[in-house]
Amino acid sequence: MITKLPYGIKGGELTSIHNVLSGLDCNCVCPKCGSKLIARKGEHKTHHFAHYHETNCEGAAETALHLVAKEILIQEKKLVIPGRLMFKNGSLIKNNSKEIIFDEVRSEEKTGDFQPDIIGIDKGRELFIEIAVTHFIDEIKHEKLIKYGTSTLEINLEALKDGFNTEELKQYLLEETSNKQWIYNSEEEKAKKLYYENETSLDTFENQNEKKWELKVQNFEKFKKENIKAGFRIIKVDIGENVYCPLKMKNTAKSLPKSYISDRIGNGGVWNGVIDDKRRFGMYIDLDNKKFPVFPPDNMRTDTNVKMGKFYFHQLNRIRDKSIQNYRKCIRCKFFKGSNLDLDLTLDETEIVCGYK
Repeated sequence: MITKLPYGIKGGELTSIHNVLSGLDCNCVCPKCGSKLIARKGEHKTHHFAHYHETNCEGAAETALHLVAKEILIQEKKLVIPGRLMFKNGSLIKNNSKEIIFDEVRSEEKTGDFQPDIIGIDKGRELFIEIAVTHFIDEIKHEKLIKYGTSTLEINLEALKDGFNTEELKQYLLEETSNKQWIYNSEEEKAKKLYYENETSLDTFENQNEKKWELKVQNFEKFKKENIKAGFRIIKVDIGENVYCPLKMKNTAKSLPKSYISDRIGNGGVWNGVIDDKRRFGMYIDLDNKKFPVFPPDNMRTDTNVKMGKFYFHQLNRIRDKSIQNYRKCIRCKFFKGSNLDLDLTLDETEIVCGYK
């Protein structure tokens, strides 16, 4: 319950305790019940009004606070409003609080099924303002306001219910934002709608892209099988890495002294350009999908096989150095049949279908 009444009604208008004579000479009545007030303006206590006769009137100071707040808004025609959600770059973000200057402020005017405490008009748009001290907007009224569609701001003045001065109230009412909340904001609702529509569109777009991607993968796998069946080779290479051209490998191998390796590769044998070095097993390569030893392991070395291993190793390095190229150059080759890169798939590994046999 509010304990001190700083305002009364004099001559039909709200007036402060500081603007009247003391005692019954104040000629004021209660803003709540209309009964006679006495102005208590002693030297030791805060000046305030009190009912002259004992009464059960409750909420007089709350009513006064309510009336003064409305009067301030009508006179000042401005208000700092809290931030609201806005749609920007695909996201919902909250903008900053800002001051609005009203073109017009009306009090207790009935609009539709509502009679807001204040209606502020800004550039032709209405803003409902509800001032609350102990009674706040309930769920039923909240739902009605949402359906009505006019932005509504509730200002909570409960912190001042036990007493206030005009300057304190003015600052708290006009400039503070922690005591204000949007019951409904039409611009915020538009932003939410745009956001959810955008999210739905993105989900649909992603689903469509995923289906297209799956179809591309299926088509490429079918394409690979058909070309493997036709005798063409599949060259696998990590994205950004180089590829070893089988045609260049063949031509280089044919130019080298005869050996098992140069003969096999020179006759179209498939080597991926990798020399595996395992100490326990020696060095070897994958040639036509079979492991072929290049250099013996430590425990099996003889002068003869070491000499032969060095010879093979030299030939392989020669073939590799002469056949290396960027995998994108394959696209310009007459033997290029296609690749998953050609199908614009986002993968870590590129598979190139090479038509060279």
